[in-house]
Amino acid sequence: GKFSSLILHDIKNPLSILRGYAEILHLYPKDGDKVKKYSEKIMTEADRINNLASELLDFSRGDIRLNVGVVNIEEFIDVFIKTITPKFNAQKVKAKVNLEYKGSVLMDKERMLRVFANLANNSLKAMTDGGEFSITVSQKESYLYFEVCDTGEGMNEEVLKKIFEPFFSFSKSGGTGLGMSIVKSIIDAHKGVLSVQSKEFEGTTFTIAIPIQD
Repeated sequence: GKFSSLILHDIKNPLSILRGYAEILHLYPKDGDKVKKYSEKIMTEADRINNLASELLDFSRGDIRLNVGVVNIEEFIDVFIKTITPKFNAQKVKAKVNLEYKGSVLMDKERMLRVFANLANNSLKAMTDGGEFSITVSQKESYLYFEVCDTGEGMNEEVLKKIFEPFFSFSKSGGTGLGMSIVKSIIDAHKGVLSVQSKEFEGTTFTIAIPIQD
């Protein structure tokens, strides 16, 4: 019942927004600026529904089936940063990248992009007044490390204990509560390790370690 209510609630909201934007476009079909502005918003909401569907599908399956390939880390991070930049700029959040490793690794590119997208979205929710988001990529022995940090509001110990539980969400903006559970499942499927450190009002750091396979 909880699963069904989440689906209905989280799909109904973006659908209502899509309907509203479509009505505006219908009223101003020849206004180029409005068409551009609201078509972009429609695409954003469509992406939101698509991401929601992906999370629900992964959760319902109970496992993650990876599509592994050789991924160049420098190109991977570049794609990710370009994806998040518009939202970050709108919220006055600065993104920084420190690439100490620029080689390649075997991983599921699309799944890992979803991992970082989830982490970035959580960081945005925690930095409503702006801040800094950073990614450091390094190699330690046979593992590739991603350190993802933000200067947001942080989390207390009680929240930290539950952060990877399905349906748990402490964000005021809502959501399925499946995002971090799916993130952990994807990292586990890569035979990696995911850890988090956070303090209230001092920000949050997620550390991801996945094996490098030459």
